[in-house]
Amino acid sequence: MTAEVVAKPKLTDREDIAKRLLRGSAKASYDPLVEIDWDAPVDPDMWAIRPERISLYGTHLWDRLTEEQRKELSRLEVASVATITPTTTTPPASTSSTPTPRSPTSAATPSCSPRW
Repeated sequence: MTAEVVAKPKLTDREDIAKRLLRGSAKASYDPLVEIDWDAPVDPDMWAIRPERISLYGTHLWDRLTEEQRKELSRLEVASVATITPTTTTPPASTSSTPTPRSPTSAATPSCSPRW
């Protein structure tokens, strides 16, 4: 049985690889604050997402919308999703696996306020 000896790359080889990877990464990335013309008007004839992905698609409400309203709804839904930020949750105070009983009034009262 023979063992193959693999030469460790020289430090300069690692530096060259790192520089190449950084250059490739810089070419593949973009800064939306710089590369998107935020002042450009939105094209009203374009869909923001495929119609099949819109929440009302296939409903009687969808059927009542004009093509223009459907496209506007697609833009509004994309904007809505883009503004969602993750919320932090606090762990429960009790680590017991037994659920806490709820009173009839607490079930009807929302535990958090809406985020809009």
